[in-house]
Amino acid sequence: MASPLRFHPSQTQLFRSPSIRRQVNRVNVAATSAGAGVRQEVPKTKPIVGLRELQASLAFAIKTEDFAAAARLRDAIQALDQSRKKAFQVAAVKQQLQEAAAAEDYQEAAQLRDHLLDLLAPPQFEPAPSLSSETFTNGVRIRAQSYYDAVSSSPGTRKYVFGYVIRITNEGPSTVQLRNGYWRIVDAGMNAKEVRGLKVVGEQPVLRPGQSFEYRCACPLRTPIGSMEGYYELWTLQEASTGRVLPASMFPLKAVLGRFGLQADAEVQSKE
Repeated sequence: MASPLRFHPSQTQLFRSPSIRRQVNRVNVAATSAGAGVRQEVPKTKPIVGLRELQASLAFAIKTEDFAAAARLRDAIQALDQSRKKAFQVAAVKQQLQEAAAAEDYQEAAQLRDHLLDLLAPPQFEPAPSLSSETFTNGVRIRAQSYYDAVSSSPGTRKYVFGYVIRITNEGPSTVQLRNGYWRIVDAGMNAKEVRGLKVVGEQPVLRPGQSFEYRCACPLRTPIGSMEGYYELWTLQEASTGRVLPASMFPLKAVLGRFGLQADAEVQSKE
């Protein structure tokens, strides 16, 4: 009989986390003996039903020409698909771990155990390499620069305010209109805030080739460092026979806002 695998206390501690237990339960594998082998069964779960509902909603949004909703549903489907892929990856590693333990290949089992713990471990914050970023996607260049607003901040109450300047330049051959934005802001504690807007600082500017749009904004964090990234959605425009300017495509272009850092002054960080 194979000896049970032993986990280091620091590793078993991970499985006591409610969030980790929920992840394990979602991808729990029912391994049953079937003749000489072991059959792996991954039951269909609620996320699959959710995917079908999202796909139906996406089809309806396209049919009714609600392009903003269609873009959000598309992103939700992609995120759900990534979650399902990770779930199946975890299930596959669990099966390999069981097989290695049954074969008493403890070296392989230990490596698989560590790999499984890495998959289930909560992500760690990694500071952005720079307080600025520059990206070029689909003919649109986006430059970002952040700064620490010491006047509006109050480190004693764990309030750190960061300002940032975004410049969006249309370097493509067609006229585009900036309609929507998505921003993901993360602090050093891996607390993430996701913001979606149908406008950008209240505007939906039209950018002809070579034109730029620049705006300033700010965000508060509870830690002296963090990061920000996201994307903007722009529609390529065309002039109809009636003289109206209409979207030229069913889906918008996505222009990526590269990840950049949010960082308080060194003196402020040293007091933390």
